[in-house]
Amino acid sequence: SNYALTTVILFEMAWVASLSKGVVYKTRLTSLVPLALVFIISFLITLFLITGCETKVTSVLHQSDTQITIMKNTQRGQIINSLDTIAIINATYLNPIMKPDNQDAKKYEIFVVGVFNSNDIKNYEKGGIHNPNYTLTMNNSNYEKSKKANVEKMQLANYPFYNPWMKYYIVYFPKVENNTMTLIYANKTFGKTTLTFKKSINQK
Repeated sequence: SNYALTTVILFEMAWVASLSKGVVYKTRLTSLVPLALVFIISFLITLFLITGCETKVTSVLHQSDTQITIMKNTQRGQIINSLDTIAIINATYLNPIMKPDNQDAKKYEIFVVGVFNSNDIKNYEKGGIHNPNYTLTMNNSNYEKSKKANVEKMQLANYPFYNPWMKYYIVYFPKVENNTMTLIYANKTFGKTTLTFKKSINQK
């Protein structure tokens, strides 16, 4: 860490300066105590800074491949009218983290979709993506089926942009050959928001 290196350099400068003033050459123990304290304090600060830098790096390295893939395949959008938020949508493309032999992944493009609509109907069957004032499409096609997502089982609280006020669904769209998938969430009155996802090389 640059901060740790700077601390070490400053300590060495202080040590050299004390030598030039003859502090170290004094034989009495009381003369060495202040210098010893400076050394201990500088050492502790340096250790703290180095440990902090290592912790940041370690936290990144400890992220699982699945978590990184989820982050790369998550998008967020809003529908706004003037200064009012009409709707918010978060979507994560799930196929990249599913097993190659998963039959649903072979047949569908699967997303976990969370939506918040202003003045929404409370229940999942009539509100959320099923609200009659909204449409959800991918590459201009409607989804074939959807179901309420189990927030705890899927550990959605760990997903990017998770919001406990949203309704979460697993949504199945028809399989497409396109490398780019365009998810559109539209309100009949206030417009739409567009989310774009790209397939990885091993999915093409």
